[in-house]
Amino acid sequence: MGHVHAMLNLGLMYDLGEGVPQDIKMAIEWYTKAAEAGETKAMYMLGLIYDNGGGVPQDIKMAIEWYTKAAAAGENGAMSKLGVIYNYGKGVPQDIRMAIEWFTRAASGGNSDAMNELGIILYTKGEGVPQDINMAIEWFTKAAEAGGTDAMFNLGLIYDNGDGIPQNIERAIEWYTKAAEAGYNNAMYKLGLIYYNGKGIPQDFERAIEWYRKAAAGGNSNAMDRLGSIYDNGK
Repeated sequence: MGHVHAMLNLGLMYDLGEGVPQDIKMAIEWYTKAAEAGETKAMYMLGLIYDNGGGVPQDIKMAIEWYTKAAAAGENGAMSKLGVIYNYGKGVPQDIRMAIEWFTRAASGGNSDAMNELGIILYTKGEGVPQDINMAIEWFTKAAEAGGTDAMFNLGLIYDNGDGIPQNIERAIEWYTKAAEAGYNNAMYKLGLIYYNGKGIPQDFERAIEWYRKAAAGGNSNAMDRLGSIYDNGK
């Protein structure tokens, strides 16, 4: 198996331009050799290249082909990517039930992105299946506990807005803070809003400005605008 890993590593080197000039065509050549020898990650990487169209024309049909081979070999990331393709109708007719099937398989294998996507379908959309707020929260929580920052932020939004459940600002702050501490920029901004407006908690301008500054430092234009307004108006 050593030679197969060597093929994969050569593909990665050419794909990422590590130690050699980046060359996507050479990356595809080595990934294909590794994939044909049974290397699952090489199948997944080929799917990514054709999915994203990085260095080659985008080819969703080829992406699906390689993702499906990787998924059949147990690659959770490929299952999740197939879910995304069918969920958003990316180069194929939208098929929510097919998306749910792939997301569920990926989530069962511990993929936090797939867990988050299931939460979005069940909570935000309710497409293809009846809307189920509690099940959505369950999937978001599983994703968040697996380190998914999107899911942490989504849980913050749910408790912040009180959509379908009682509003709970303390829980919103808890999840926004976890996302913010993991570098999620918009969570920092949301924390700034809560503290600035005193939403369900005592108003705290100092903490609001602290979070606005952190969000602004990460490029959040809304936070920049808020800071500019604060400085202009003196509070």
